[in-house]
Amino acid sequence: MISFDETFVNSQIATHLYVSNPANPSSLFEEYYLRGLHLFRKQLESYDGTVNVGVMYAGLFICTLNLFQSAPWSVHLELMTTVYGLGGSLHGSAILDNPDACFPLELMAVMDMPTFVRGRSTMTLGIWHRLRQAQESRHEKVEGGIEVITSLPRSLLDIFSSIQDESSEDALLLWPGELGEIPQIHLWEAYRFAGALTGRRLRRGQGLPSSAPSTELLVGHLVAAIDALCDTRTRPEYDHLLTTNSLLYPYVAARLEVATLQRRPSWMEVLRRAVDICQPYGRSANACNIADMLDEAWKAGDDDYDIDEHARRRNMEIALF
Repeated sequence: MISFDETFVNSQIATHLYVSNPANPSSLFEEYYLRGLHLFRKQLESYDGTVNVGVMYAGLFICTLNLFQSAPWSVHLELMTTVYGLGGSLHGSAILDNPDACFPLELMAVMDMPTFVRGRSTMTLGIWHRLRQAQESRHEKVEGGIEVITSLPRSLLDIFSSIQDESSEDALLLWPGELGEIPQIHLWEAYRFAGALTGRRLRRGQGLPSSAPSTELLVGHLVAAIDALCDTRTRPEYDHLLTTNSLLYPYVAARLEVATLQRRPSWMEVLRRAVDICQPYGRSANACNIADMLDEAWKAGDDDYDIDEHARRRNMEIALF
């Protein structure tokens, strides 16, 4: 049974107060946030080997609050990883024996995913890859299906967990896909091409095989998928889906391809329309800071804009999931 203790409750209330009015949070927001943060740290300090799932959720709420404000938050994720012994192999980890811990652990892995957060003050911890390895070693069927926070298939997230590897581009472009509803399929296509472009930026200077598709071709496919996804918002049969909430990562990947967009101004218009209608947290500091950096790259005509470096200079961590 999950114990939703005072730590969790304070963090949850603080999150609600912020999300209700991110431009001008209630005066009570900081009070609940600081109390929740204090209790969270105190409970981790007194960790006795027993996993408190309520504290895990509280930590994730604290990460989310900092995320919305573009404040560095991965240090809290790293602290949970260290205290709960998740930094090494997860084979035989007691946390995997607790069914209530499965969801928050997977959420930690998503928040730690390479390139889903830009300007990180901590190194990627590799939680997703080690979690999947541990599941396999326990003779479990590695879970497929769709991860609920990102709306992405776990088989696609497996590739993103190694996006820095040269083999990731082929893996993304050859990914066979999974069955889903039309908006989901458009989103997955957008992530495939966004991941290929993002991986190229990470490995810039290494050169590309002669058989590799051009950057312009990848951007074209990406913009088309984003446009198609946004068009599904007006169809009532998809009202139950929140797929467009996950559009930020592919949108940013497309916007960073400044040289291509300068040659294809109609594609830039598609992207501007998309972010206007598909940004659920557009008033948060995270969204505003992303917009500022993308506009800075566009105005400077900087096709080599390093969003990680510019986020660090601003002492920010930018979340794209």
